[in-house]
Amino acid sequence: MSDVRRVDPTPETLEAYASVSSAFDVSARYDVPALLEGHFLAHPVPAVTKELEDPRRWQRYGLALWGLFLAYDDANPVGACAISRGVDSLYFDTAPGDALLWDIRVSHVYRGSRIGKTLLREAIAWARDAGIEALLIETQDTNVAACALYASAGAAIVDTRRGAYVEWPDEVLIVWRIDLS
Repeated sequence: MSDVRRVDPTPETLEAYASVSSAFDVSARYDVPALLEGHFLAHPVPAVTKELEDPRRWQRYGLALWGLFLAYDDANPVGACAISRGVDSLYFDTAPGDALLWDIRVSHVYRGSRIGKTLLREAIAWARDAGIEALLIETQDTNVAACALYASAGAAIVDTRRGAYVEWPDEVLIVWRIDLS
């Protein structure tokens, strides 16, 4: 069982956050038109491993308005989540009352144990308490686990865009929204 805590954005907590691997395997992608209709049809793709940005680099954003969460098993960080305020997405517009789910990750060994869902629930509660009107989430059609997580939290797809990523030109950007007001 894990213990989820909101943490301050100190160098030590960013180091603990970074100790949770963000690597995830891509082996399938969703059919986006079907996804837009609420059908989760996944098709196999050649396997590749992707990794998210190192959280120790986030200091450049000024983290005072961010919500950071760590999930622990005893004293070991096994999951992490970050919500950003005051930082615009590279790929879509945000309104003044919006925040971005900047990152969510769970250690390989703990995936499937509901830690991601618990982290997201805690982050949503924090965002609601902070007066955030909507939480926007960016992912890709190749991150099937993340898409399923966001849908299970009540997120709705508000935008999709092919070719948004220079480094992954065949992937489809998916923007999810969770209304909090």
